[in-house]
Amino acid sequence: MAVLTIQDAAKVLGVSPQTIRRRIRAGTLQAVQTPGAHGVTYRVMVPDDLATIQAGVPDFAAAALARSLTDLRDARARITALESERSELEVCMRLLQNAYVSLQAQVARLEREIDRK
Repeated sequence: MAVLTIQDAAKVLGVSPQTIRRRIRAGTLQAVQTPGAHGVTYRVMVPDDLATIQAGVPDFAAAALARSLTDLRDARARITALESERSELEVCMRLLQNAYVSLQAQVARLEREIDRK
């Protein structure tokens, strides 16, 4: 467990210092008071595991985060599938280009034969 200032805890958890203070008052984050140069200061006990940290996140935010992570995973899977499909299409395109060049050469040869007759 890390022991941090309110500002440092806010940076680590990606929230504002005011949110850290609210979580301390609500009891979702533990903190101890220590004497400081300008009065009492708080040292926040930040758990090391993410599940415990997220316990202070409101349910609607946790649900939105879970949906976003699922959407992100789905998007990554779709991107991977599209990249694979693109590679296959590039191979097909090269084959078609080669066939086109071959057909152009055959047409040119046939036109020369027709012109000779």
